Amino acid sequence: MELGEPNSAPLIYNFQLRRKPALKKMTTVLLASSALALAACGDDDGGEETEAAATPQTAIEEIAAVRAGLDQALAEYTSGDAATAAETVEETYLQHFEIVEGPLEEVDAELNEELEEEIREELVERMESSAAAADVKELIAEIESGLKEAETQLQGAGA
Repeated sequence: MELGEPNSAPLIYNFQLRRKPALKKMTTVLLASSALALAACGDDDGGEETEAAATPQTAIEEIAAVRAGLDQALAEYTSGDAATAAETVEETYLQHFEIVEGPLEEVDAELNEELEEEIREELVERMESSAAAADVKELIAEIESGLKEAETQLQGAGA
């Protein structure tokens, strides 16, 4: 038997008692922050369900919202706020054009791909690279023409 061994048990026991409330508090804080982090992540499947459930009529309604977003972005761009304009285009794409994609893909996959690339990539890229306002306006006019064609195709699909 070593010296001090009989006295070490009460010290360990007292140390553990004092640490339990702090450990419980830390565990509670970690669990709460983990729950908040998970809640902030949202549900990624929601957008896919909305896109898949969209009808041709819903897509036509969303095309109007895409137009409005492009008009707003053009106004922001011509007033000198290229960063906000690019964000508006990205948000318009995510919130509205993605709903158009499902029904449009069924009736004209090529037009869908073309519009997707023009809105999501080309327009945002032009705005972020500070292209001339006339170039941005010209691309938006091309997109508008494609959206008009999409509406025509979707109306023929039973909208």
